[in-house]
Amino acid sequence: MSNNRQNNRGSGSSRPQNVLNSYASEIDNRPQTNVIDVDEFDRNGVHYRTETSRVGNTVTKVTTTTGNNGTFSRSVSTTTSSTTGGTGSGGVNMASGNDFGHYQPFLNQGFLNNVTGHSRPSQNHVRPVDIYNQQQQHREQMRQQQQQQQQQHIQQQQQHMQQIRMQQQQMLDRMMPKPQVNRQRGFVQEIIDDEDEDNEPIDLSDDSNYIDLDGEEMDFELQQAIKESMNQSTPSKPPSQQPPQKPSLKQLPKPTNNNRSTNVVSPVNKRKNKNVQFKEIQNDIDDDINMTEEGYDEDDYDDDEFFNDPQTQNYLSPNDKHKRQERSSIRATRQIMNEQDREFQESLKKDREKAEQEREKEELEKAIQMSLEMEQAQLEKEKADLMDKKKQRLPPDPTLSMTADQIKSSPVRICEISILPPDGQRFSRKFFVNNNIQNVRDWIDVYLNEHQSPINLETYELVTTYPKSVLSDNSKTLEEFYPRTLLNLREP
Repeated sequence: MSNNRQNNRGSGSSRPQNVLNSYASEIDNRPQTNVIDVDEFDRNGVHYRTETSRVGNTVTKVTTTTGNNGTFSRSVSTTTSSTTGGTGSGGVNMASGNDFGHYQPFLNQGFLNNVTGHSRPSQNHVRPVDIYNQQQQHREQMRQQQQQQQQQHIQQQQQHMQQIRMQQQQMLDRMMPKPQVNRQRGFVQEIIDDEDEDNEPIDLSDDSNYIDLDGEEMDFELQQAIKESMNQSTPSKPPSQQPPQKPSLKQLPKPTNNNRSTNVVSPVNKRKNKNVQFKEIQNDIDDDINMTEEGYDEDDYDDDEFFNDPQTQNYLSPNDKHKRQERSSIRATRQIMNEQDREFQESLKKDREKAEQEREKEELEKAIQMSLEMEQAQLEKEKADLMDKKKQRLPPDPTLSMTADQIKSSPVRICEISILPPDGQRFSRKFFVNNNIQNVRDWIDVYLNEHQSPINLETYELVTTYPKSVLSDNSKTLEEFYPRTLLNLREP
């Protein structure tokens, strides 16, 4: 009996343990339910709550609506997919775009990679707001890159425009005429500068002051420089008057002050030889310059006639003939230059005088125009003031200022005055018979001024039809024109 009880107790004690174990295994094998999305919001007084959960491959969406009046509704939708993990949850969140609502879903690593496009370290909880911030940072980086590209494009355009301006300026510089330079004066100034340099101390320790150049080569270069200068300044002549050929190098004296011991031409000796050989030419050029500035004398012309005589030419050496030719060419060149300068100065003077006359004429025309405009404005102002005065002293129209009963009971009678101008457009108005002709004229002046009539307001005349007469007395009343009359307006 005791043994059975013990067995029953044993079996009874083991039974609850088996039940617990079976329940535990069932719970372990049951698919786990994960809430992947919760969205709550209020709209038009109704509270909406949507809860999305996943059990295995099944996704369940429960939508609950609660109204202010206590109404309640609930809808459930279930979908089954063949994929798990980030794919299903990714479809839910990606459909909402950048607005993730007020929820904080729990996302896995696969969903995060699908949204961002690149792997990230594992996190326990990833909020959609983090993804939104990353998207904003990416947009900001793209915007900065676009700004940098725009700035570079603008800088390239500015550089291109600057290059175009420089090219245009160079083209203008090439198109502008260059000033004429007197080559002969430049040659004279070069010789004078060489004389000034002779007085300067020379550093013999400097090797650059020594020139390895033979005397004949130096003379040849100087002759070439003189020849070019004379060709630039000498006008073209007929073949019969061309100067003779210059003497050859053998006829010119050679420098004898070279330092032959070292076979190097001393800079001091070189300059002295240069000045000695061309001293006479320099003096001749200086004389010609002075003659050009001071004028010519009759003795100079007599001297030219003497040397131009064919018999005298036979007694002149080639060097003298050459000098005479140079003197004549320089003199002719100077004379031509002086004539050109004089004509140029006269032309400039005439242009300045013409410009001054045109400027004075324009200023005078502007002053006259301004005076006329001011005078016209003054006349217009005076005319407007006169019209205002006439309007103010013009008596009112009885038919406009009085009623019919007042007109009948008025002791003063009313007459109608009609005016017929030359264009045939008649106009009329009513006056009291105690008004005068001046009131009628004021009314006519105001009417013609308002209608811009070409009739002169100061010279027109009022003429009665029968008997035909001109109304010249402006103080005369309108008694004789009762009850109505027609006056012709004419110009004399």
